[in-house]
Amino acid sequence: MGGGEGSTARELLRHNTIDKVIMCDIDEEVVDFCKSYLVANREAFHDPRLKVIINDARSVNQNYNL
Repeated sequence: MGGGEGSTARELLRHNTIDKVIMCDIDEEVVDFCKSYLVANREAFHDPRLKVIINDARSVNQNYNL
């Protein structure tokens, strides 16, 4: 939860054994900014294994039973 800058996703997606990463952040503006300007994390945001959810983490936890 959180991690809109993409660093945690980047580190997880380095591993081929990871099938899917779900990143949830409440602030879409932060996520969009990081997608555009944080070069180090750009590849993670374009990885098809990453699903980005813009929402409150509490709501997502209840819907996904995490």
